[in-house]
Amino acid sequence: MILIPTAILLAGLIASIAAIVTGARGRVQAEAQSGMRLGEQLLVDALQDVGQSADPERAYAALIADLPRVRHVTFTPSNAASMQEAPGFLTWALAPTSLTQTFPVEGGGRRIAAITMRSNPADEIGEVRAELLTVTVLLTVVWASTIILLRIAVTRGLRPLSILADAFDRLEHGEASVAVPPIATAELKRLGAQFNKLSEKLAEAHADNRHLIERLMSAQEAERQELARELHDEIGPLLFGIRADAACIQRWSAEGKVAGIPARVRSLAQHADGLQRINSRILERMRPLVLEELGLTEALRALLASWRARLPDIAWTLAVPDRLLDPDPASALTVFRIAGEALTNAARHADATHVEVALRSEAGALTVVVRDNGRGLPEEARSVRERRGYGLLGMNERARQSGGTFRACRAGGGGTVVEATLPVSEAVCESC
Repeated sequence: MILIPTAILLAGLIASIAAIVTGARGRVQAEAQSGMRLGEQLLVDALQDVGQSADPERAYAALIADLPRVRHVTFTPSNAASMQEAPGFLTWALAPTSLTQTFPVEGGGRRIAAITMRSNPADEIGEVRAELLTVTVLLTVVWASTIILLRIAVTRGLRPLSILADAFDRLEHGEASVAVPPIATAELKRLGAQFNKLSEKLAEAHADNRHLIERLMSAQEAERQELARELHDEIGPLLFGIRADAACIQRWSAEGKVAGIPARVRSLAQHADGLQRINSRILERMRPLVLEELGLTEALRALLASWRARLPDIAWTLAVPDRLLDPDPASALTVFRIAGEALTNAARHADATHVEVALRSEAGALTVVVRDNGRGLPEEARSVRERRGYGLLGMNERARQSGGTFRACRAGGGGTVVEATLPVSEAVCESC
């Protein structure tokens, strides 16, 4: 912004100097020629008076003492030393050739001397030099003033960018929430507002991630406690019973008392069945076996059947295309977990009478939609976290990690719509 005006003003200075020199060259030549003509007329008249004088020598001396004063012309007697200065650059540029004319001085029928007349445009060149100096000084002052004003304007105008750069540095170094003051510069006002919005979103994402991590750690600890309880309260007694039954069978077999062995065998079988049920329940909670064995559609049917058994007053429906090939295991597990969390939210918070799960496949994408007719999400909340909740945050994070999208909103006719779209291979998922 500073170099461009400098270049423009410099080009203008050069163009002005070139225009002045070009116009002055012809002017200097015209003035020199006009002076030579006038000097010739005056000198010829004066020499005629010398030639007609009774004492030419005295008349010549009087003429030399009082030579005519003609602008741009110099008269030099033949007996005077020539004192020509070396021409400067401007003289060379404006008057490269000097006009010279010699006039003989005659009287009494003989030649007395000679007078040389030369063009001398020094006065005109001096005026041109002064004009060039004036233009140069004026343009230099204009350039300096322009640069100073530009410098002030640029410094003040770009100060918001410096503030934004500092704010970005603070964000880079881990500050959760950074805000810049309102920017008065019209061109940068929107940039400042967008930065504040970005900072708010980053702070929200940072807080969400922190709470998700806390929630994950709490869930892991709760899972460990639940496993410890099941191992201690359920599996422990079963293992003790198996060990006791086996000891009795071993002792009675050695003693030949076989009458009580069948009862102990039945007890062993019951303990084994109990262990198997607990093992299946734990495995189902950690990773649904029906999903791996029967696929996504059957896993969702089993999930809805479990909710239908627990809450028979709610109508639980599943809408699946006629032909839906199972996606890859990771995508299938993500869809199943999102649907499970959405159904849990609907059962706990929606007060709905109808909950529907729908699968929809498009080119390269699989979408799961869970819709209920309950009271819906709150219109306003004190924070985004209150509005979204940990369950919605978890679903959003699952969809994001799979490269998909997630949204949760109020339905048009009431209730809540939870929708997640995941990218899948077209060769894996198709519908008709």
